[in-house]
Amino acid sequence: GARSGYAMEFFCRARNLADLYVDVLNGGYEFPEGWKEALLETPMLGGDGGGGSTGEGAMGKEEEPYSMVSLGGGPGFDYVGAALATSFSSYTSTTPTTPTIKATILDYEEGWGDLVTAMANSTSQILHNNNNNNNNHHRHPHRNQQTTPTARHDENNAPLQCTWGGKCDITKSIRDPSNAACLALVDTTQLWTCQYCVAENANSLRESEFVFWRELFERAPGGC
Repeated sequence: GARSGYAMEFFCRARNLADLYVDVLNGGYEFPEGWKEALLETPMLGGDGGGGSTGEGAMGKEEEPYSMVSLGGGPGFDYVGAALATSFSSYTSTTPTTPTIKATILDYEEGWGDLVTAMANSTSQILHNNNNNNNNHHRHPHRNQQTTPTARHDENNAPLQCTWGGKCDITKSIRDPSNAACLALVDTTQLWTCQYCVAENANSLRESEFVFWRELFERAPGGC
């Protein structure tokens, strides 16, 4: 359908977030004060989450994954970018396992749900996202070696997780019923990402006096 065509045509957008992370490692770039340090603390670049939003250190407990939310994120481009950066860091580090990251995708159009699931499964297969193989993550498949990916990864056991979270409307208050899914994640989310939805809704955002973003920044825990 139309959404599948959109996902394929604009899949290149998945590299935007990955490039943002990897560019931090390039000494030739300059970033705003504190930006580079904050990104280096994320598990996408091999960090421990910087203490996380819980105050206890989100990566301090294995059962508490690093939480990210992608706003206007259908069909999951931001998750793919984060997964690529995380896998790159994992392959180039001496850490024996891939950090656990859980991404939740929110979007105004609820029809993205199936494609988010498909994107998560495809990303998992390509990156061999399976905890059973973590101890061998430095073993790269030979270029001519054929691999047989599983049809569906174990979402609860995989280090890189992505789920469809529901509807979100960035032009309305975060307390609006349409943003119930977003409000439920505010207190536990450590990374918020968004791309084109801001530019696409620029006029509506101005008219709303950016109420969604003001309330999100006021409510979100320090350090996220």
